[in-house]
Amino acid sequence: SKGQFDAVRAIENLINQRGINNIRLRIVGNCCNEYGEQIKKYIEANHLETYVEMISFQLDLKEIRKEADIALMCSRSEGFGRVTVESMLSENVVIGANCAGTTEIIKDGVNGYLYESGNIYDLSEKIYYVITHWNNQQRIIKNAKEFAKLNFNIESYAKRICEIYFEILSVRKKEN
Repeated sequence: SKGQFDAVRAIENLINQRGINNIRLRIVGNCCNEYGEQIKKYIEANHLETYVEMISFQLDLKEIRKEADIALMCSRSEGFGRVTVESMLSENVVIGANCAGTTEIIKDGVNGYLYESGNIYDLSEKIYYVITHWNNQQRIIKNAKEFAKLNFNIESYAKRICEIYFEILSVRKKEN
């Protein structure tokens, strides 16, 4: 459900169809499970070791984000979107799947980009657009960082939780 396979296949498509060879994908997370092993085998079978690196779970991603230009959020069931927000605050251009909580955070073309979930060709095209129009991305990065700071600080987040809580109580009170 995290969609890392989509990211690998999108990178492969960029390499094979667009001739992009100066691209690197770092997958950070639990790589030791069955899904991770499938991805590793795919990387090896398709000779993508130069382009794709799998890194075990990291508590602190600051250094990895500093080295990155783009963050991919390929999850099909992202609830809160902490990784998306952290990537925005780290000034990475975020490309996310157009489903679940990601669509509540990313406004396509405003503070990041959305692609059709599961469609590696659409993801590949979004990545290609970002890297070939890098001068336009400073506006996206600025918008994303401002959006994340404004909407995901502790005060505004606590206020939203209280609003939801009181809304639920209000509905329940009306039902009784």
